[in-house]
Amino acid sequence: LLEENILAEEDLLRALANVRHTVFVPSVRYFISKSVISTFDEDTLSRLKALPILKAPDGYVIALCESSPLSTVDELEVICNTKVHVIYTTKTEIERALFNLSGVNDSPKCQRSHLYRLYTSNQITWEQMLLGTVYQQIIGVSGRDMAEYMGLRSDDLDTDVPHVEVPA
Repeated sequence: LLEENILAEEDLLRALANVRHTVFVPSVRYFISKSVISTFDEDTLSRLKALPILKAPDGYVIALCESSPLSTVDELEVICNTKVHVIYTTKTEIERALFNLSGVNDSPKCQRSHLYRLYTSNQITWEQMLLGTVYQQIIGVSGRDMAEYMGLRSDDLDTDVPHVEVPA
């Protein structure tokens, strides 16, 4: 379908994420950090078409694509000796991010966002943070407004949460 230009890469990955009951993130570059990526060998990531984007409390959140081998999750769990949570993005996005690793900062660009601060303070999960951020970018609202759209009333949240790094 991709080779015949019947289906766009992004549409395929959205469908794959839906079938696998996970998140599709069109632009993972907003989330990646050198400290998370450096946990893995770049050649292995390139071969597996995999991109670590977040450190979760119980493992890593890794972006895969349609070209990632079926054994990718098992292989990465052995390498990092912890759980791997899968999200999807396009192969183009993964390759672009891996190619531009020298331009990746130690801290993700998203760390300034309200949703990321809620995540790092354990008030929302990584799934909620990713979904909220994707939809926030689509509809063009603030992180606080997005949290309220998600049913998280600001008076129920500690909105003056200091930024806390998720443990490595």
